Parts: sequence; structure tokens; C-alpha cells
Amino acid sequence: MTATEVRTSLMAVGAFVAVVVLLDSTGVLSPHAEIVVDNSAQLVGGGAAAVLCAVTSRRTRGVERTWRLLMAAGMAGWTVGQAFWSWYQVFSDTPLPSPSMADVGYLTMPVFALPALLAFDVAPARTRSTPMHDRLIFLLDGAIVVGSLFALTWATALGAVVHAGSPNGLAFGVAIAYPLTDLVLVAIVVLLAVTRRVPRALRPQLWLLGSGLVAISASDSIFAYLVSSGAEDMPPLTNAGFIAGPLLI
Repeated sequence: MTATEVRTSLMAVGAFVAVVVLLDSTGVLSPHAEIVVDNSAQLVGGGAAAVLCAVTSRRTRGVERTWRLLMAAGMAGWTVGQAFWSWYQVFSDTPLPSPSMADVGYLTMPVFALPALLAFDVAPARTRSTPMHDRLIFLLDGAIVVGSLFALTWATALGAVVHAGSPNGLAFGVAIAYPLTDLVLVAIVVLLAVTRRVPRALRPQLWLLGSGLVAISASDSIFAYLVSSGAEDMPPLTNAGFIAGPLLI
């Protein structure tokens, strides 16, 4: 995959998301139809990501095959979660069902996404540093990135969830799981993007996968914040990450 293909994919996904958000936000459709369109877009995106990752993995080897197989499994679980979520919203009229069976599927994705990202960590040989020195620098960089992202997450979604102090232990655990897992995934994406541990040939794939995971993480964090604040629904624009993310992956 070339840089031109990456740009083309980003533009295509951006156009699709814009169309869905406009349909959801302009009042052209009835409120129920808006919910159907929004959930259908997310469901189709997740299913397409799972199928395409599985199919394209057959034509690749090594790292490219590994991360695609892992993300096929992760996105399959995410799509199952989205199917439950869509049922709650479209047929059961439950705006923000949490905790629910949907959470089981959604939280399957980061379990597979983490090793998928780590598969890209194929550090090229260094000529002016020892392996120990190289590893130490990487760990220090990691600590800085994780610390910075933790502070940002705490100031937004994570802090709000903790201070809300939900009396339901399960609901609290599910709500806090989203920003925590998002923090780990985004930190790894940032580390792999800013260091030279990913071969040049794999970087376009990392950019698309990383962008998709970051998009999902952004909407996840908004979801956790809304649940903790007692909101009754998610504005259509805040679901954009759930639409764009799977399509980028």
C-alpha cells in the first residue's frame, strides 16, 4: 500500500462519514430513521473490516498476515457487539445500554488489537547504539507518551467516570474499561508512529490501522463520559469514530 492509496482511503472514508453524519443531523430523516442509518453504518463498517482483514490475510505473509488475522478476530467481536447495540437502540428503544451484551463484543477488539499493533514492532538494526540502549530509549519514550495520554484522558473521560462513582460495580467497571484500553492502544500507536521501529514498507498500513483505532478510541471515550454523566443518548457527530474507525482498519 502506497502513500497515495492511504490518502485515497482517508478521503473516501471522510466522505462516507460526512454523508452519514449529515443524514443523522440535518433533520432530513425521522428520529428513528436517523438511528437506523447511524447503526447500520457502524454495523456495515465493522463487518466489512472483519471480512476484508480475513480475506486479504490469505494473500500476505509474516507481519502483514499476523496483524490482519488478529484484527479480523477483533473486528468480528466488535461487530457482534455492534449488532447487540443496534438491537437495543432500534428495536428495544434503549439509547445508551450500558452495561450490556454489546460491551462483551466491543471489548474483544482491544484484546486482539494490542498484539496486532505489537506485530509491527520490527525494529531495524541500529549501527550506533546497542540493543540495550535502544530498548531503554524506547521504554523512556513510552513512559512519556503513556503519562501524557493518561493526564489527557483523566482530564476528560476517565476522570469523569471515576468521579461519578457509579454504585453499580459492573457498570463502573465497563465504563472505565473503555478509556483505559483506549489509552493503551493510542499510546502504542503514537510510539510506533514516532519511532523507527516499523519498516518503511509497513508504515502506510500502520497509519491506516492506527488512525482507525484512534478514531474508535475517541468515540469510546466520549461514550464513557456520557454514560458517567447520565446522558440519554450520543449525538450523531460523536459516533463518527465508530463509523470511520472500522472502515480505516
